[in-house]
Amino acid sequence: DVGTTLSTGSTTSGTTTTLTDTGATFVTDTVAIGDVMLDDTTGDHAIVSAVTETVITFKQLHHKDSIIGTGDTYRIVT
Repeated sequence: DVGTTLSTGSTTSGTTTTLTDTGATFVTDTVAIGDVMLDDTTGDHAIVSAVTETVITFKQLHHKDSIIGTGDTYRIVT
């Protein structure tokens, strides 16, 4: 792993294109479009395409059939 870690946590929900963490502060943590989401539970990753304070959106996970699950641990890196 390379880069600077901007945010970490556990998901409260997710899909093939979103990660939601109701306790997150993604905007405050300076997460931006182009940063990388690493799902440490599944080993998958994706490029961030949109950000709100509690939701990260991406076009699709590296492994197209993967889904971000509730309780997955993640890191957002730049």
